[in-house]
Amino acid sequence: PDLGNVLVYLAFFLSILFVSGINMKFFISSSIVGMILIPFSLRFLKEYQRLRLVAFLAPSHDPQGAGYNALQAVITVGSGKIWGRGFGRGIQSHLRFLPEYHTDFIFASFTEEFGLSGALVLFGLLFLLLWFILQQAHRYEPNSFERLFSVGLFMQLFIQVVINIGMNIGIVPITGITLPLVSYGGSSILATCIGLGMLFSMRTQNRIDSALAGSR
Repeated sequence: PDLGNVLVYLAFFLSILFVSGINMKFFISSSIVGMILIPFSLRFLKEYQRLRLVAFLAPSHDPQGAGYNALQAVITVGSGKIWGRGFGRGIQSHLRFLPEYHTDFIFASFTEEFGLSGALVLFGLLFLLLWFILQQAHRYEPNSFERLFSVGLFMQLFIQVVINIGMNIGIVPITGITLPLVSYGGSSILATCIGLGMLFSMRTQNRIDSALAGSR
């Protein structure tokens, strides 16, 4: 029952289908049917998942229970103001008012210490990384493995960034998604680095192939 990773997998799977040239009528009709079925799928959610949706829609309904994480995350983000409290001086995170401050709520913890200015720098770095991946995708032939892989990696990281930052500022329901290359973790960082390593390997091989083709 890991709704967060399901959303990540679904996002990059659909993005690969879209880029590979799937029939748009089928794609749109399937999306419409999927959205219609969403209300009926709520009955299959676990109890804690239902509570997270309730906490997202009305976090103040249960401030000491289901809505606690969401409220504390928003408070933590706001307490950083423009310049932040300073590195290692986050009250909400270091006094453990904010749970999972080093993984799921790393953005709130980061913003508390470095403020809005630090958050904008982080946004810029993440944007450059995603832009670089997208630019690599445009270098390859349509429907090639390299292009599909690059698009899939882009969407995987993009949806993680959107969900993690969104749940930290209260616009997305709470789910266990890390912020790529920022959150503490073993498997998450390892998987991201493997994906980026493959991307750079394909980029290097493409340059070698282009150089060999030009020398003939």
